[in-house]
Amino acid sequence: MMGGWIKLHRNLTHWQWYDDSLMVHLFIHLLLSANFEERQWRGITIRRGQLVTSTQQLAEGIHSTYKMVFSRLCKLEKSGEISKIRNNQFSIITITKYDDYMDADPAGGTAEGQRRDSDGTQYK
Repeated sequence: MMGGWIKLHRNLTHWQWYDDSLMVHLFIHLLLSANFEERQWRGITIRRGQLVTSTQQLAEGIHSTYKMVFSRLCKLEKSGEISKIRNNQFSIITITKYDDYMDADPAGGTAEGQRRDSDGTQYK
């Protein structure tokens, strides 16, 4: 499994699909699974924000059914959240606004958050 983190903005709670928990689960799974840097796969360049998968793999990855994942992928594609290139073996899914979700600067964050973090965080 890849190491690292993803950035998840609080305004996700205002996302048009937020009331559909399976959709949120699927979209976060896509964010976690997407390339964070360009890579080669079987002679194909898979760019940052893309992943090679199938609907069945996604369904298994989030413990759902093929039909439920397929319908949500169609909604994500129709609303412009993702785009897909398909063939009979796999799909390349592109998260269209990947860089909005995943800042390229791993040291990012607000100055206030960084200041508080340097002061030490206590959990009770």
